[in-house]
Amino acid sequence: MSGTCGGDAKTLRKGNVMHIRFVLFSALILVIMCAPSAHGIEPLRIDGEISSLKVLEAVYGKLSTKDGVPIEPAIWHNIEVPDGLKTYWSEKDGEVYVAFESRYMENKAEKYILVTQTRPYGKPNYQCHACAPLIGCVVFVKSGSSWVLENENEYIGVIGKWGWLREQTIDPDEEDAVKLVKVAAEKHGILIRGDDMHNGYENDYFYLLYPYKGGVKVALSDWIEGPSASACPDVAARNKQGISVIFDNNGKSDYYDLSVTKEWNEGICGKVKSVKKTIVYEFIGGVYKKK
Repeated sequence: MSGTCGGDAKTLRKGNVMHIRFVLFSALILVIMCAPSAHGIEPLRIDGEISSLKVLEAVYGKLSTKDGVPIEPAIWHNIEVPDGLKTYWSEKDGEVYVAFESRYMENKAEKYILVTQTRPYGKPNYQCHACAPLIGCVVFVKSGSSWVLENENEYIGVIGKWGWLREQTIDPDEEDAVKLVKVAAEKHGILIRGDDMHNGYENDYFYLLYPYKGGVKVALSDWIEGPSASACPDVAARNKQGISVIFDNNGKSDYYDLSVTKEWNEGICGKVKSVKKTIVYEFIGGVYKKK
């Protein structure tokens, strides 16, 4: 989801659903970009063992402290989002938290990836339904006794709800909301999944992030929306709604094909029908395109 902090969605009227659909769809389109490193010709280097706290401070700014001990969040000043994101994010100062981190091997190199979620600075009540954090991602590769920044994009998009992409206290049902995935035998990406509901209209979405040419870009994103049983009592409205994302190692390409199956309910109450569609994508030039 994407947007700026607004009123409690529980009070939304059905007319606002179309606006929400447009905002989400726009967000899925506008964030397909790749940001170069902001640290100049010499890449950022972290000596010794890597950790999320070291990365937060090195990339974003000074860490908070508790009883003299550094903790999340890092405080990020002078945020300048790209023009395409200014509709969804206007804050100049933010609190940067960890949404996901992982270490993995790729082409015999040890790597570390961190997905961040930035909330407005000094606004603990940033908890409305439409409030979403600014998402970023960085990748480091181990070089001797140090870790060197390899990919960076602090401006992936504005994604989430109730102030978070992934809350600090993780619900067991949301463990896979952000996860590391293999897009090829020796290539990895990040799959972000989410869902929401507005007046009985469910929507599911995903973003596939891929480190590419020094940046991190949205290689593919998609979403569905349809009335659930709480919006329409029709039998059809009680059908399963959702998106499945399957990587197909068919051996015909260095990169796996991507099969996306979408199931949703379409139409107005009394005339709801179930729709199912599968689209197969191939990896071309850093993004996934329909085969």
